[in-house]
Amino acid sequence: MNTASIQQNEKLAQFLWTGFVLSFFLIQAVIWTVAISITANDASHAVVAGYDQQALNWDEVKAAQLASTRLGWTADLQVDRSGDILGNRVITLKLQSRQQQPINNATVTLVAHHRGQAANKQHIELGPIASGVYSGTIRIDRDGIWKFTGTAKRTAADGKTEQIGQDVFLIEQQLTLALNRGGQ
Repeated sequence: MNTASIQQNEKLAQFLWTGFVLSFFLIQAVIWTVAISITANDASHAVVAGYDQQALNWDEVKAAQLASTRLGWTADLQVDRSGDILGNRVITLKLQSRQQQPINNATVTLVAHHRGQAANKQHIELGPIASGVYSGTIRIDRDGIWKFTGTAKRTAADGKTEQIGQDVFLIEQQLTLALNRGGQ
């Protein structure tokens, strides 16, 4: 072989090997792009709103949790087994004091989501239906564990919330719920 053909073969080999190595980088870039787009659009991955502020104000968050615990209130959360055709169900919350007395005149708000769909939150306001019992509706569209977080704030007789931090009960419960399948 002559020198010119050897140099030509070496250049071709360099070009092929460089292309081979670069193709691995290109394939990796495509895989990462697909993976990022799938996880960015996945409802099971969610950013917790205000989490950074909670971390910065940890002392205040801990104090609110302690004040809630000191109230001694209990919350019994129930979700009806059946609902309408759209999956809407009645959710009921029974609030009681440490002495088993009903907690009346409370403003109850909940945020609910399926554990596998943290980005799909439902905001629910519960209204009073009996002494110490509050009710609202929630849409159940998946079987599994549902997480409920929220607050019950006792309000004064004039309808205004009591002093901030006083009579604010933090609610956090998980329930395993099943879809209503043909009368089950």
